[in-house]
Amino acid sequence: MRGQPAGHPPGAGEVGRLEARVQARLMGRVRDLRLSWQGDGLVLRGRAPTYYAKQLAQHAVLEATALPIVANVIEVCGAAGVAARRGAVPAPGAPSPPAFTVEDDMPDWKKLKAEILADGVIEDREVELLRQELYADGKIDREEVEFLIGLRNEARERCPSFDGLFFDALKRNVLADGGIDADEAEWLRRMLFADGRIDDQERRFLRDLRREADRISPEFQALFDECMNGGGAG
Repeated sequence: MRGQPAGHPPGAGEVGRLEARVQARLMGRVRDLRLSWQGDGLVLRGRAPTYYAKQLAQHAVLEATALPIVANVIEVCGAAGVAARRGAVPAPGAPSPPAFTVEDDMPDWKKLKAEILADGVIEDREVELLRQELYADGKIDREEVEFLIGLRNEARERCPSFDGLFFDALKRNVLADGGIDADEAEWLRRMLFADGRIDDQERRFLRDLRREADRISPEFQALFDECMNGGGAG
């Protein structure tokens, strides 16, 4: 991990001040954040609701100090998991915290979108963090695609790498079963025409879909022909 070459370890006071600065910058995104010096560098610990928040913590440390980071062991345990685990052990007879489930490990897309769009700009660093978050389970579902559509439509400015991520994720979702059926074609139509026009990137995307699909529905062919023949020209 990045940082200056290891030298004399920092004192407890220096690490404590750094931890306070990072906590302030993260604004509660990581619970129980702790920094410690082990061997040749810093170790990050805590609990985060998403992989994105975990990586934000690491970037916050890198921006706040030149000290090296040797490990980021922040636990990703979902929003509900963070809430359940941050308190004390329940007293005898008190109800237990809710069980941690797979659903708890899913990101809060609404909150995540608000974090990314806080300044209206999607940057390369954020795209890399998004990529890790979205592909953590090896697949892209419809909810994740809708999240990306919201980001694309609402961002004031997007870096080119975001568009690459967007169209790759969209293609993976649509072609998950190899084909494009009527429902998917209608969903694509609503998404592509949401701003009232079709741009060159969207036309390239449709060409890629058509070329890579095992089978296409008449509805998709109609959408393709309309867009290629100047429908919604942008």
